[in-house]
Amino acid sequence: MKKRVFLALVALFSINALACSTPKVDVGVTGQTVLSVETEKSDQVKKAKDSEQVSSSEQTVKEDKTAQSGETSVSNQMSQKEENTSSKDNENSSDTNNTEKSSDVNNKLTNEQALLAIKKYNYKNNPELENMEKSGEYTIEWDVSTNESGQIVVYFRSYTAAQIRYYIDPVTGDAYVTELVPGIIDEETRSGETLNVRDYL
Repeated sequence: MKKRVFLALVALFSINALACSTPKVDVGVTGQTVLSVETEKSDQVKKAKDSEQVSSSEQTVKEDKTAQSGETSVSNQMSQKEENTSSKDNENSSDTNNTEKSSDVNNKLTNEQALLAIKKYNYKNNPELENMEKSGEYTIEWDVSTNESGQIVVYFRSYTAAQIRYYIDPVTGDAYVTELVPGIIDEETRSGETLNVRDYL
């Protein structure tokens, strides 16, 4: 009986000792610690996301600026090309005009050419005229001059006493004709006859 009581006391003592030695956990503090850790993690995640968004926005802005810069560069290049093309066209046009003017000056009819062409014109229209002129039996006169307007004027006095004048543009060769016939047409009058002297050169 004494042994049983002793053993029970020993057991009770051991239990109390174990109970005293077991560490107590402050649930409130532990909960706060876990909550604090989770909050810090959440803040870190948010900061990381914000940082990614900022980086993405900056990248987008850079891409937009790069694209705009590229478009501006292309536009400037196209504008420069158009200006160069326009300048070249103007130069070519100017060269062409100068060439045409130079050609016109070089291709002007001389008085001698105009006279020869008018003679051929009259010989063609009146085949007997050349023989009449060579025979010396008829009074036929030819003369050529340049008037104040720069026109070449070929004068032809026919054996009929008619005075015919040919007013010639030395550049184009276009000519019109006037007549004066004493006693019939007392004033120089345009006959309506026209020709191009260059056709008879």
